[in-house]
Amino acid sequence: MADTRVDVVIISVEGDVVLLSEDGKLRAATAEEKLYPGDKIITADNSAVTVNLSNGEEHLPAGSTALVVVDPETGEVSLNIQSLAGQSEIDGELSAIEQLILAGADPTELLEETAAGAQGGNGAASNSGFSALGEISAAPSR
Repeated sequence: MADTRVDVVIISVEGDVVLLSEDGKLRAATAEEKLYPGDKIITADNSAVTVNLSNGEEHLPAGSTALVVVDPETGEVSLNIQSLAGQSEIDGELSAIEQLILAGADPTELLEETAAGAQGGNGAASNSGFSALGEISAAPSR
């Protein structure tokens, strides 16, 4: 069962800040909104957000992301904050996607379709490289 405790509340939002829930739903961040473990906060350039944790306030600057995490040993909720600046090529691609999401793009339209295997065909021609065996006689030959 998912943890439903609320230990993180947004205090203030400046500029474009979006939330990505653990189930992939996007929404604009608003003050007094409750966050749950697995939620991700994404701040655009010239944006910031301040949240209230059970152990104090945390400020996320522009161009950063934060994941709401729970320590499995203590149960304490915290933010895993990362800057979007100066990242590797792959991280840079993810950052670009996050920036497009902040601009209102549909994330399902941003990525290329994945390969689903061979298309069409029938019979032995579409057997993905496996050979078809005919019926094998059970009677031994002499």
